[in-house]
Amino acid sequence: MENKIFKVIFLYENIILEIMESFWKLGVPADLIDREMISIDELFVKPRKIIVIIGMRRVGKTYAVYQLIKQLLARVPPDRIFYLNFEDERIPRDKAVLSDFTSIMRVRAGKLENAFIFLDEIHEIPEWSRWLFRLYEREKPVIVLTGSTSKLASWNLPRELRGRGLTYRLFPLRFREFLRFKGREDAGDMAEWSRAGILTLLEEYLRFGGLPEVVLSPMQRKLRILQDYYWAIITRDIAERKKIENISVLNTVLKYVANTVYFSASRLHNILKSAGYRIGKNTILDYTSYAEEAFFISQIPQYHERASQRIMSPRKIYVGDTGFLTALATKKTGLGRLLENAVFLELQRRYYYDPTIEISYLALRDGEVDFIISRGPEILELIQVCYDPTDIETKQREIPPLLSALKKFRLKGGLVITANYKAKEKYGTKEIIYVPYTQWEKQTHQEKAHR
Repeated sequence: MENKIFKVIFLYENIILEIMESFWKLGVPADLIDREMISIDELFVKPRKIIVIIGMRRVGKTYAVYQLIKQLLARVPPDRIFYLNFEDERIPRDKAVLSDFTSIMRVRAGKLENAFIFLDEIHEIPEWSRWLFRLYEREKPVIVLTGSTSKLASWNLPRELRGRGLTYRLFPLRFREFLRFKGREDAGDMAEWSRAGILTLLEEYLRFGGLPEVVLSPMQRKLRILQDYYWAIITRDIAERKKIENISVLNTVLKYVANTVYFSASRLHNILKSAGYRIGKNTILDYTSYAEEAFFISQIPQYHERASQRIMSPRKIYVGDTGFLTALATKKTGLGRLLENAVFLELQRRYYYDPTIEISYLALRDGEVDFIISRGPEILELIQVCYDPTDIETKQREIPPLLSALKKFRLKGGLVITANYKAKEKYGTKEIIYVPYTQWEKQTHQEKAHR
C-alpha cells in the first residue's frame, strides 16, 4: 500500500513539473494584446491581499494573467514566478496535487514570501481554499487566482479566505479595446470618423460581442465559436459543477432565457409544462441562478420604492456578451436590443466595485426607461437606449417615458445613448442629452458624477 501511495505522489510531481517547465521554456504568448485591466502595481501593495480575477469563460482571464506576468518579468527574476492552469486535462482533481505543487515551488524558489503565484481555475481542485489559506498565512506570497464563477467574488469566497481577497471582474472587450484588437487604433479620434465607418465597426462589435478570440476570428467562424463557448459554459461551468444530468432541459431553459427580455419563472414553467417537460419552478430558478454564477446572464429588477414590489415584478435579462444574443437567437436580434445589452455591460463594469449602486429599469404607463442608476432612495441618473432616434416612431416611443420619469423624480435631465447621434433637446424645464455609445463609453465614473 505504501508503495502505491508513493507512486501516485511521484506521478503528480512529474505531471506538475512537466507543465511548469513547459511554461518556463515557452513563456507568455508572443501575440499578447494589452487590455484595460488590473495594474501590475497592485501586486506590490502591502499588506498583501489575494488577487482574484473572475469573469465569464473565454473572456480573457488567462491572457490577463499572461499580461501581468509579462510586466512582472521586467521587475523580478523569472524563478520567482509560478503559473499553473488547473483546467489542464493532465492535472488530476486531487488535493494532493496542491502539496506537490508547493514542494516544487520550494525547491525552485526556497522561501515563498517573495514568490508570485498565478493559479488559473484552482476552484476545480477539492479543498483548494484550505491549502491556499495555509500558504497565504504562513508565508504571504503574492497570489493571483482566476475563476469563471462568481463564487470567487470577495463576498462569496470560502469562509477561510474572506477578508483576505481583493476581487477584479474581467468583462468582454470595450469598444475601444475591440478597435485595438482589430488593428484600428490608427483611425484616430472617433469623432472624426465617417458615419458609415463608425456604424460598420459598431455593428460588428454589437452582433458578435467582445470576447477576444471571437473578435480576432474570421467572420465565417464567429458564430460557431460563440456556440461552442455556450456549450462549454452550460456543460463545464453549470452542469458539471452543479451535478445536473439532464443537459437537454438545462439547454432549453437557458436558450429561452437568453431569447427573452422579461423573465418570469412561472411563465416559463407553464410553457415547458405544456410542451411536455417535467421541471419544477424551483428548478428553473436554480438554473437561472447557476447561469448568473457563471456570468452567462444578469437580471435587473424593476424599480419600485417598495422592496416587496421589486421582488414580485418581472426582471429584465441581459447576457454576458452580446455575441450570445446573435449566436442563440431564434430570430434576428435588433440592433437596439444589442446596444442596450452593451450599455448594461458597461454600467456593470463602471459600478461593479460600488455595492451601494443599484441598476434597475422603470415601467410606466407610457412606456419604459431602460436604466435607473440609484443609491438607496437617491436617483443618480436616468438612461434610455435608442439606436437611431432620428426615426420618428422610435423617438415617440422612447422619449415620453423618459420625460415622465424626469418629472416623477424631479430631475433636470436625462441621457439617451445612441449609435451615432449627438444632440441636446429642451422640453420645458427638462433637457435630454443624446450621446453616441462610442463617446459615452469613454466617460469615467468621475466625469459622469460632475456632468
